[in-house]
Amino acid sequence: MASQVRRVPVVPILAVARWEMETTIELGGRALARRGTFAAALVAGQLGGLAFLGVWLFAYAVWFRGLPWTWPLRVIASFALGSVVLESPTALTYVVAVILNQLVALFWSGAFGWLVVSAVFRPRLATNVVAGLGLGLAAAIVDTILLVPPFFGILQDMDPWWRLLDRGWDLAAHVAFGMTTGWFFEVFRPRTLA
Repeated sequence: MASQVRRVPVVPILAVARWEMETTIELGGRALARRGTFAAALVAGQLGGLAFLGVWLFAYAVWFRGLPWTWPLRVIASFALGSVVLESPTALTYVVAVILNQLVALFWSGAFGWLVVSAVFRPRLATNVVAGLGLGLAAAIVDTILLVPPFFGILQDMDPWWRLLDRGWDLAAHVAFGMTTGWFFEVFRPRTLA
């Protein structure tokens, strides 16, 4: 299979005592060599978003007996639908919660896709999972500290995210999101023949 990358020979760099070294530079960029990688990151991020919800729902089903196991979904939906869904949820509550969660996951998986398409490292499972861990921690900091509280205050005049959800499980869910995104990216990324 012929490669679309042009190879341009470079003039010998070092000539000492009849010893010469020649280098070849590849033109075309890593992004062109990694077609399909960005789409794989987007799909991986959507699955990571579902893992995020799974960790939340599991935590509330097992550890938090005073609240319903769907409580995290209610809190997410209250971002768009208001505080009424915290007490009396409908099917729309859960649909809106999953859609909002997956939209945020789409944004973060786009950031992950940009990272892996433009990265200098060779993608492999350990590298992708560690990059995903960084993604999850960045999402936890940016989303739960910088964005969600002010937007909740502006849109709904309340902040159930900080008052009604456990911070430890929030961090665990974000770590699960990032590491799952990295793992699924390794599963779905296109393989090269080299």
